[in-house]
Amino acid sequence: GKTALLRLPVGEDIFECRSTEYFPLPDAGASVILEFTYKSNHPFIVGMFSSNSTGSVQTPILQVNPTEDWNHIYVSLTETASSIFTATGHAPFFGFIRSEDAEGDITIYIDNVRLLHF
Repeated sequence: GKTALLRLPVGEDIFECRSTEYFPLPDAGASVILEFTYKSNHPFIVGMFSSNSTGSVQTPILQVNPTEDWNHIYVSLTETASSIFTATGHAPFFGFIRSEDAEGDITIYIDNVRLLHF
């Protein structure tokens, strides 16, 4: 498999990427989980774009702290998928804003991404 590298060079302050596809997800409290492994030298946000016929809404869900070792995480998207009940699709995103004390390039590695629902 391939690992995603999210890289922000010195001089740049904002990074964001999202799935290119919007996924239909169940609502009414059905479990929706984003699972992935990561390592990073800077905190980042995991969230979701929810789309309908009038546009999209961006919802940040969780800040993930930096780690030098690979970590595995499960992020619950259940509340967001259920609360935006007019959405026809959802797209997970990763993003961050460079902190004032960050030095050098910011690098975040993400692998084994799975969007699960029950």
